[in-house]
Amino acid sequence: MKYFLKFHHGIAFLVISFLIVEMIYLLWCRYYGTQIKGELFFKIILNGTIVTMLFQILIGLFLMNFYFFSFKNEINIIKILKQEKIRLKLIEHPIMMMIGFFIFVLFTINFFKKNKLLTRFYFYFFYLY
Repeated sequence: MKYFLKFHHGIAFLVISFLIVEMIYLLWCRYYGTQIKGELFFKIILNGTIVTMLFQILIGLFLMNFYFFSFKNEINIIKILKQEKIRLKLIEHPIMMMIGFFIFVLFTINFFKKNKLLTRFYFYFFYLY
């Protein structure tokens, strides 16, 4: 299980690096006035980010299920909610990561439907005026 945890941790850095490349590319296009209509590079990076995020969420859910089943019948929701570190790992962190993933996917779908960047897209990535 420790290898899955290290792999899950490593994929997080891969997702962050994808997001940094997207932000740099968005700023480059904004300051030099180029449009991103149908840019293959940008679509590949966006889809790669979505796939790695989904893969990380699936590995995280697998680790969370392993954690729950390792205790068998000793799991009590009141104990989990009272302990801050366990509550962060089992409740708060997975919920926030899934919300972030779904927000990212919704804005990516919105981008592909309209085939242009919106100011909201800039705001959620790297908003500079």
